[in-house]
Amino acid sequence: MTFQKKDIHLKTNNLQKTKNKQTYTKHKLKISTFNRKKPQRFFIWILIILSIGIGTVYLISRFTEPEPITIPIPSDTEKLQELIDKVVAGVLISEIEWKDLCRLLSVVKNIDINSCDECRNYTTALLGGKHGKWMQEYIDLPDKNLTKGIKSFDKQIQLHIDKINNPKKYYPNWDNLNPLRKNHLINTKWKKDIKRQREQKEILECILKNR
Repeated sequence: MTFQKKDIHLKTNNLQKTKNKQTYTKHKLKISTFNRKKPQRFFIWILIILSIGIGTVYLISRFTEPEPITIPIPSDTEKLQELIDKVVAGVLISEIEWKDLCRLLSVVKNIDINSCDECRNYTTALLGGKHGKWMQEYIDLPDKNLTKGIKSFDKQIQLHIDKINNPKKYYPNWDNLNPLRKNHLINTKWKKDIKRQREQKEILECILKNR
């Protein structure tokens, strides 16, 4: 009986050792397999992270990228209307804009103004700007009436120039006038009168040029 017990005990120990060896071998194989797969998993994670990063950057750039600015190119009609609005409002336009105005009046509205560059006050009045209503009173008058009006403006212009240069000739009490009144007459009123007369004289001249 004792021998049998020892024999069973030995078999049990041998069986346990065999199991332990098998378990150790399996464990070792798992570790070995894990170690072989570890670099592969590392690179897979790197690829996943890079993919996520690239996708995120793309989405951010897609939503934050400003829309391309499209500058509309105005048509000739729109350009002309813009220039007419400026002229009628009394806005001083550049030489290039004035040339464009003359060209576009011919192209768009078929209005050919002779000596357009020299007839700026006439063109402005024709478009409904400064002196527009005044010009309508003269535009249909005969040539001789317009010529007479031009000569009359010449006389008025010379008269006002003489007033500025010799105020005492027209104001006997000039020395007794208030200094502010003197300054207003010389530097404001008479100069404005000369400017207006020259503009209106030009309009009459250009009416004749464009007949």
